[in-house]
Amino acid sequence: MNGRGTGSAPYIETALSTTVILVKSGKVSLAGFFQYNPSNAAAYIQIFDVASAADVTLGTTTPTFVIGAATGSFSQGQFCRPIQFTNGMAIAATTTPTGSSAPSQANVVGLALGD
Repeated sequence: MNGRGTGSAPYIETALSTTVILVKSGKVSLAGFFQYNPSNAAAYIQIFDVASAADVTLGTTTPTFVIGAATGSFSQGQFCRPIQFTNGMAIAATTTPTGSSAPSQANVVGLALGD
């Protein structure tokens, strides 16, 4: 085995808000992302290292990683070294990096997932 894994697989959520969504259970890595925020204020994608969406209480559970996008904007990035999640990955969109309030409009997010 060359240690490089099998590459990345796309995950797209077209209407992300404060409903926590389990992207994948078990070991997974985040290699890259994009976020479109059509809201009238900044929005943040909170990403959690959890086995189940029920393991997250927005505003209480600390996210593993947060992606932000300004009002009506698009953000994207990729990592030279992917972020590793041990238990699984769950996501939600909020108006602050660690809060629980919903953006005025749902966000679109795409994730490049690896093993």
